[in-house]
Amino acid sequence: MRLLSAWPRPAGDTGIMFTGPQVTHPLGREEHWDRWCSEMKSMGAIWYKALLDAGAGDFQYRAIRRLMTEGFMVVVRLYRERPNPGRMNDALWGVARECHKLGVRYFEVNNEPNLNVEWQSNMPLMEEAARVCATNWVIDAEAIIAVGGYPAIPAMSPGGDIDDMWFLRVFLDEIKAKKRILQDSWLAVHNYTLNHPLDYPDDPINRAEKPDGTIMDPGESNGFRKFEAVFRLCKEVTGMELPVISTEGGPVMDVGFSGDPRYPKIDTQFAHASVAQEIAWRMMHGKVPDYYLASCFWVLANRLHENPAEGTFEAHAWYPYWDADGIEAVQVLKAMPKQARPQTGAPEPPVIQPPDEIGVHPGHALYDYAQTHLMGRPLTDEF
Repeated sequence: MRLLSAWPRPAGDTGIMFTGPQVTHPLGREEHWDRWCSEMKSMGAIWYKALLDAGAGDFQYRAIRRLMTEGFMVVVRLYRERPNPGRMNDALWGVARECHKLGVRYFEVNNEPNLNVEWQSNMPLMEEAARVCATNWVIDAEAIIAVGGYPAIPAMSPGGDIDDMWFLRVFLDEIKAKKRILQDSWLAVHNYTLNHPLDYPDDPINRAEKPDGTIMDPGESNGFRKFEAVFRLCKEVTGMELPVISTEGGPVMDVGFSGDPRYPKIDTQFAHASVAQEIAWRMMHGKVPDYYLASCFWVLANRLHENPAEGTFEAHAWYPYWDADGIEAVQVLKAMPKQARPQTGAPEPPVIQPPDEIGVHPGHALYDYAQTHLMGRPLTDEF
């Protein structure tokens, strides 16, 4: 099996990633590429997820080339609308080949197959849906490996129309004999924090209610530490320890992402920035397992990346069209000291830092807010 140290990582790896929203302009207009690369780097990001579809051409490949030249580790989602049931066509295989020539190694070939909206017609019932998806994935994964890439075991939607962890268990059971493919595969995860504290489900509020619960119990992995649950499930079902990359995640200012009534909503820029800051700090300071290669923030921009669809994507953008300088989290991440994450080798569970190791004194308003709402601890005074 491939050693963890053998998986590609960028120079000066912070483990921080952003994603773009759509396929025609994976990094916005070409005249803005310098700015987007600079903005992401100033926030400590050195990973980027781009979406490309079968119509990708010279413009899209130039965007990927620019990102690679700037030192980003690029993850490419080979986009198909409602990809299930189905497999990549020759045109998408060609896109994968061109991206590999540019240096891309990580590819997603499916997305959230536990949602009905990701199926061309109504999703098959329960187990059948997972097994159909897995059968098609094996074929696509072989194609990605053949061009020199590493395919993602698809990320599920947290919760979903079919429970994400249940769906993933059946999916993994279907492919567990494919060791040759699995050794070149990785686990994608969408670990939105929702309105859960970062140490959920082991935070005081949840543990007081469920003292004997674990992250593997139904619904208990829905938060930042989803990466831990999918890693453990994969090892249990397949016997293999695969790296995990978040390709969507982090806090989102949307009441639809704040459904747990036990916790306050993430409905202000202040709350959103506090959570984002803690995630970035944990990534850069090795407070996550080494197998968790990158943590992705949804979503860098929307209309400013030429996406005509507004809706929720615009509301989620870190750089909305009405504030080209970015929301509060942008300024907070820019102000943080940056460092490459340490590589210690052995996977370890996330470590919650005690207050005396934090740079904000306990009387600081940001510290008080984060502590009161169990959202993670702020690390700098810049607000």
